[in-house]
Amino acid sequence: MLPDCEPPFETMTSKSLNVHRVSMYLGESFGQSFPSLLDGIAAVRSSQATSSDTTRFLEAAALRLHGWAVTLMGQSHFEEAATLAEHALWASRHAHGERHEDTVSLMGVLGAALAAQGKHGDAEVHQTTALLVSRETLGDHHTTTRVAKHALVMTLNAQGKHAEADALRGNVDAPAPASYVSPLVAAMA
Repeated sequence: MLPDCEPPFETMTSKSLNVHRVSMYLGESFGQSFPSLLDGIAAVRSSQATSSDTTRFLEAAALRLHGWAVTLMGQSHFEEAATLAEHALWASRHAHGERHEDTVSLMGVLGAALAAQGKHGDAEVHQTTALLVSRETLGDHHTTTRVAKHALVMTLNAQGKHAEADALRGNVDAPAPASYVSPLVAAMA
């Protein structure tokens, strides 16, 4: 069950009130007033709109949801974090594309949330894709690539895939695990 992203005004702190105001502003700039960012994303999904206002809304929504997902991870609310990360990832993919640094980072957040729930196979899928795309777009020594590699190593170890984890840990140029390569990444090869 998702926590209320936009609580009633009487229970809001000054920080959450500002988040609520930004959410309402984003909805209004899109031409509607949405009760929450998730409602706004749902409206964009159903309308298949592609205007510049839609893109700006999705960029802002992805950024906010990314932050909330990371906050929930820090509070050990992994299921809720994964849900928000999924929505943020969809928004980022549609606003920025698959190969943008924010999209890659969100793949990692979703993977981490899934791994924390013990869903290591699903986490490996997202983390492998994040690592491969990050390597190609940002380079082997970029912070996002290094974080993606570390997260994948941890997930592989949790699954008992120690040889793959050791190969990946020991060499930045080691191939990602062959257990999964997304169709997008395969097409880029």
